[in-house]
Amino acid sequence: MLLSEIVDGVMDSPPVGLMLDRTFIERSLKKAVRFYCGWQKLAAENVAADMIHDPITADNGIGAGQDFDLTPSEYAIIRPLFDLYVEHENAMMLEASRGMGVDVFGRTVDVIQQDINQRELEMQKLAFMEPVETI
Repeated sequence: MLLSEIVDGVMDSPPVGLMLDRTFIERSLKKAVRFYCGWQKLAAENVAADMIHDPITADNGIGAGQDFDLTPSEYAIIRPLFDLYVEHENAMMLEASRGMGVDVFGRTVDVIQQDINQRELEMQKLAFMEPVETI
């Protein structure tokens, strides 16, 4: 599944209370994929065997050759972190609007950040894969 298809899916049927536009969703997805690539290269990318990381850029967009194709296994590992990043961005937006008299709803930024920290700690274990070799 391409990153753009994932973003389209979120934008077509956003979670209840989502206040973010497409730019924030793309940034959160790219951030989650970039973090995953710190532990495992993407299966769909043709990267030399001796390279560890994928050719993922530091920008936050998914255009210009950055619309990667994720396998179902990769997406299953990346999605919870992506969801947390989106929830964190949304909570920051809501908490920032508190000064304008908006009633804040949902979890706080601090609580979400704790979940993000835990998920990032688990990523190394989740992304680990050792190819089978026969002797």
